[in-house]
Amino acid sequence: MKDIHNNADVQAQIIEAFSSRHATKVFDAERKIPDSDFNTILETARLSPSSFGFEPWPVAPSSLISPPEPVAAPGNGDIAVGWL
Repeated sequence: MKDIHNNADVQAQIIEAFSSRHATKVFDAERKIPDSDFNTILETARLSPSSFGFEPWPVAPSSLISPPEPVAAPGNGDIAVGWL
């Protein structure tokens, strides 16, 4: 494994990645994630640590799941998006 403890560039990339995250508010059903990006996402999920040391996790992507439909939020009239 490559020693990254003294690699300022890698450390800066990690900080930037964690600083720029956001919650998705709108889904575009026509937009497709490139396979290389999707495989990277799956691999990072598979290697994510657990408190019990169960990693690597078994990850089974499903192309059968469609984007969630907007649903009416209770009370304030806003629109919420999620799987019900």
